[in-house]
Amino acid sequence: MNNNLPRLLTPALIKQEFFNGEDMPNLNQAAIYGLFQREDFPSLKIGKKWFVPTNLFLEWLEKEAQKNIA
Repeated sequence: MNNNLPRLLTPALIKQEFFNGEDMPNLNQAAIYGLFQREDFPSLKIGKKWFVPTNLFLEWLEKEAQKNIA
């Protein structure tokens, strides 16, 4: 795991760190916020802000990638 990543990721940090800050078809800021509202996504809301622990995000991302490979 990249030690430069913070322990908690926000939607904006996910977009910046994992998708180079670029909007792509089906992957814009609204789509990333949609991930945070999915039941299978390991997010938490503190006040009005969404967060996901980095390690849980990476685990979730790997599981999602494995689903698409099979």
